Amino acid sequence: MQKDAELNAESDKQKKDLADVKNNAEMTLFTAEKALKDAEGKIHEDVKKSVEEKVAKLKEVKELPEHTDGGTAIKSATEELATEMQKIGEAMAKVNPDAEGGRANAENTEAPKEGEATEAKDDNIKDAEVESEGDKKE
Repeated sequence: MQKDAELNAESDKQKKDLADVKNNAEMTLFTAEKALKDAEGKIHEDVKKSVEEKVAKLKEVKELPEHTDGGTAIKSATEELATEMQKIGEAMAKVNPDAEGGRANAENTEAPKEGEATEAKDDNIKDAEVESEGDKKE
């Protein structure tokens, strides 16, 4: 049994690698289709068509019966689709610049440094100490 496993180790590795490539392709297809749906009406028609073409190409390549090349064709089509999907993000950023800029501005906001005074918005703030019942000594 161990000899069989050793003899089939390379074949099993190739099958596993091909399964991983196909799973990655499926995930990329799902993400692309979701991105197209979410961006409906917000991106230019050329970008949409380009991504749809790459989706169709990947689906076609993925369904081919023989993948003796270790899934190289699927990898290539997946990478092409991923590159096209970046155009959706770029188009969405152009349509809604506040979404990206707002996040960047929030990240650049600095907290006051130690020793610096902060401006209080409410002048009626009072310091207080709270004692829990476990802290009370009778």
